[in-house]
Amino acid sequence: MNVVAALNLRKPDKRFESVGRTGSSDKYNTRFNKKNNIKDILVRNFFRKYPIGIEVSDMEQIRIEKDAALQFEEFVVKTGEINSKNLDTFEKQVANSLKLIRAATNHSLVPRTHNMTSPANRQHGALPVGNNIHAQV
Repeated sequence: MNVVAALNLRKPDKRFESVGRTGSSDKYNTRFNKKNNIKDILVRNFFRKYPIGIEVSDMEQIRIEKDAALQFEEFVVKTGEINSKNLDTFEKQVANSLKLIRAATNHSLVPRTHNMTSPANRQHGALPVGNNIHAQV
């Protein structure tokens, strides 16, 4: 028999899929995967808001990332409903525990008096508003 055909006939070994987990049902695995994906997204967004400085050593950076991931995993498991208010509060707590400072966003750097029109409008002026635009131009 061909080796490729023999490998195709093998059934997957499911002994190792449920190691260390209580309950190996598909429902549990799906819920675990969803919460794990949510945790990954929250950690990624957290480090965008609170970046690790470049003066930190590689080992210290790894420690900070692991600590944040563990804290977010606990948060996702314990929190039934994640909303922006409780997430912001939790992110501030994690940032304080890890001694991270929030990064300035691009929106906070733009002065409020700055005209936010497109380059074409700044160059030629805004189009006149009215019933018959073509007659006014």
